[in-house]
Amino acid sequence: MKRKQIIIIVSALVILVIGSGAAWYYNKHKKVTSKTTTSTQQNSSQNSATNSAPQTPQNQVPAATLYYPMTNFVSRIMFRSFGQLVKPTDSVSPCGAPFSGYHDADDLEVTPVEVNEDVPVYAIADGTIREIGPVSGYGGLLVLGVTIKGQAYTVYYGHINLGSTTLVMGSSVKAGQRLASLGAQCSVQTDGERKHLHFAIHIGTGIDVRGYVPTLSELAAWVDPKTFLTENSASPI
Repeated sequence: MKRKQIIIIVSALVILVIGSGAAWYYNKHKKVTSKTTTSTQQNSSQNSATNSAPQTPQNQVPAATLYYPMTNFVSRIMFRSFGQLVKPTDSVSPCGAPFSGYHDADDLEVTPVEVNEDVPVYAIADGTIREIGPVSGYGGLLVLGVTIKGQAYTVYYGHINLGSTTLVMGSSVKAGQRLASLGAQCSVQTDGERKHLHFAIHIGTGIDVRGYVPTLSELAAWVDPKTFLTENSASPI
């Protein structure tokens, strides 16, 4: 074999070896890159799904459904409101006994036409009847235990006609449910008071039937009904 032919054959073998090695390296590198890219895309998709999924807030207390205890709530507060200082010499009409102290409720008055009509009162929230019966200074009194945004309250409906309801202690009621009707004017149903609703909200589960308290520090155990219902988006009945 001539020298020139040998050189050609050796050169061809070298080129073949180099080409095979390059192809092997390229294929291996491509597989690794493809695997890494796929893994990265999968992680990205998982992260995106996690970030876009709705997150449930921890310890979130759902808002309660609230209603006002009477129709035309705000416009009925005309005589005695929450926090008002009342003196024994303050006049009352057309009937009623003198009281003294800071009023812990909003008094919801009736119109002249309603004096002789049936006027209902309603549950402001889901709850349980904690007390119902005759109480001095109120005539008929209904106390409703409710929980609003995780806080317990006792809600007072004073001067009601106990004969207008079948509810008893322990009865469960729903928000907006009719509880009873107001007592007749200047009668035993209102303990001799005018026809109106004494509406109070006391913080906690303890029952305190006082309609007036002697100091502002004691008044802090109650909340302003109008402000409370407004801030908690109560619905008209």
